[in-house]
Amino acid sequence: GMNLKSILKCKAMEDAFYLQLKVNAQMSDGKQITEYPPETFDLPEGTDKTNMLTAFVDLYGYYQQLALYNFDEAEKRLIKMEEQLASYKLAIMNMIILERLFFNLLQHKPLEEIAVLYNRYRTAIKISKTNISMQRIGYIYETYLSEEEKRDIMTLIKKKRPKKWKETDQDKLYGDFLKVARDYPVAGEADMFVDIVEYLREMKKEAAEDLSLELKSDEFTDITTEL
Repeated sequence: GMNLKSILKCKAMEDAFYLQLKVNAQMSDGKQITEYPPETFDLPEGTDKTNMLTAFVDLYGYYQQLALYNFDEAEKRLIKMEEQLASYKLAIMNMIILERLFFNLLQHKPLEEIAVLYNRYRTAIKISKTNISMQRIGYIYETYLSEEEKRDIMTLIKKKRPKKWKETDQDKLYGDFLKVARDYPVAGEADMFVDIVEYLREMKKEAAEDLSLELKSDEFTDITTEL
């Protein structure tokens, strides 16, 4: 196949191939992506990063930054991949665009931007029940947006407002996500995505508590001003 020819021709490809095999085997045994030195996933200068083999190494580097909660660094890596988007094979291209959807949700980008990407992948997210990475994005979509925002997104997609609307049971959704993780064959990868989601859940909770305190403080100020 194409990959074998690439491997035989290029040292960087050969290294990427063996690294991918090694990391996959080690993470299947439960090794965490955060346990690797960051330079493990740095490709040599001048390497074609759009080949399937090297692209996976690049994605490992991106996921490692997410797992370390270095979201700014992770997004920098994502932007570099987006700059060459058209050069990737479709499978990698889709993975990159899905990560952009993930960041758009975290950064609460305009609903129009989210709707375009969500429309492209919503069916894939729904049917990829055993794909832990996809389920992470589905979970963040359902919990980082309000029901009203999700309804507005579906209105943008369908060009009409949904008549019936079922609100997300967030506890059930989280339980389902954890079940996917438990059944996932690559233990280290499952742990990584659970850890990222738990961190983001905590961040969201803290933000909501801060907002609640802020509102109470404003109310108190209003009352004392009136007095």
